[in-house]
Amino acid sequence: MSRRLAADPITHIAGEQLARLAADPPALGALKEGLPYLGGAVLAALIISKFFPRLGKLFWLVPAMLLFFFRDPPRPYPQDDQFIYAAADGTIMAVDRVEEDWFIGGPANRIVTFLSILNVHVNRSPVAGEVARLQWKPGTFVNALNFEKSEMNERNMVAINGPHGKVTVVQIAGMVARRIVCWAGEGESLRAGQKFGMMKFSSRTDVLAPHGTVEVLVKPGQQVRSGVTPIARYTNATGN
Repeated sequence: MSRRLAADPITHIAGEQLARLAADPPALGALKEGLPYLGGAVLAALIISKFFPRLGKLFWLVPAMLLFFFRDPPRPYPQDDQFIYAAADGTIMAVDRVEEDWFIGGPANRIVTFLSILNVHVNRSPVAGEVARLQWKPGTFVNALNFEKSEMNERNMVAINGPHGKVTVVQIAGMVARRIVCWAGEGESLRAGQKFGMMKFSSRTDVLAPHGTVEVLVKPGQQVRSGVTPIARYTNATGN
């Protein structure tokens, strides 16, 4: 029996995924963030099932949906530092030029990604580098799909000194996502593609780099994956 289990491909694959998650800290971070929601949903399902069995069967879908939302698929770290990678899964909402005086100190190319409730909500660092600054800014909770109004939403700003210059990542809350999580601290070194936080439910993530230093590789409407999809290329960098 034990030999068969050891050779079972499903068990082997699950073991590999757990090992990759453990090597990509914080291990199971997204699931841990979801435990209070999962616990509450399971308790509610148990209570409803006791008094209303038919309704209870339907309510067990809620914990399953929460497990889906708080998923954290393991991904290999990207190796080519001439690229800036997506910091979130989702749809490119806008590509524009803005003034970023907080960290970059001037004009910047901004790439905005909208995360729907169906996307993986773990944020990954777009470049390797050191977290130079963190700043939380309170604000509103407008639907992140409303590009103009969501500019005033609550946010967490992460400043990274990358190998080819400064990069700012902005985690922006939405109408449903009223909780922004950041696992990284000031002075911490991140690898490109390393998890640094997550958004709870639909939201938005912006990546900014100094204007004139990068070529943007994506356009509005394009689907991207955090730590996988290159969204910009440094114009002064050479490939590895």
